[in-house]
Amino acid sequence: AELSRALDAKQNGQVLQQQQQQQQQQQQAGHNVQQAVPASNSNSAIPPPAAANSHRPNSWQLSTAMSNQVVQEFVRAGSKLEQLYADGSRVLQFANGTVKAHRADGTTITQFTNGDVKHEGVTGRVDYYYAEVATWQSSHPDGVEVFYFPSGQVEAHHPHSVKEVIFPDGTIRRVTADGLEQDIPAGLLSVAVQQPPPDFEKALTWCMETA
Repeated sequence: AELSRALDAKQNGQVLQQQQQQQQQQQQAGHNVQQAVPASNSNSAIPPPAAANSHRPNSWQLSTAMSNQVVQEFVRAGSKLEQLYADGSRVLQFANGTVKAHRADGTTITQFTNGDVKHEGVTGRVDYYYAEVATWQSSHPDGVEVFYFPSGQVEAHHPHSVKEVIFPDGTIRRVTADGLEQDIPAGLLSVAVQQPPPDFEKALTWCMETA
């Protein structure tokens, strides 16, 4: 049931992202002229969106937390604000409330107005937080998808249909493609499951770090 809700949220999130991308493309097509303005410590360029979830910073906090490092700002027609930082990082604030930060080391974090968060690391791992169901999904380069549910349960889905499940009580179970279930020790878990789970605060810190 948790996985079903997470997948529904994923589909809804993908639709929202497509709509936002279409809006951004329309704005860029109709307004191809940008105006450079001096860097400012003022945070009034775009009204901050409402906080999505109380347990994590909202998208406005992501952009303004770095305001003391801004070296240049560009205001584009259509209310898109681009901020450049001394270490080479840049933050894009879109009129629809979406905020996308590109860190100098190649990591990217995007916060959407529905509360979803997407973090893309340099290793190819992509972590996506579905605010509607408070669930993280980690997509690994080898095709393994790991779901972290609010109950504490963790599920890894492998391309060859094998599943690994870690229950809140610590029980670890492997389910083969033909449905055979077997409890296994932690040492036999796949590499993807043994990696640290996503951490929004850490992702935010990576984004705000200076060189």
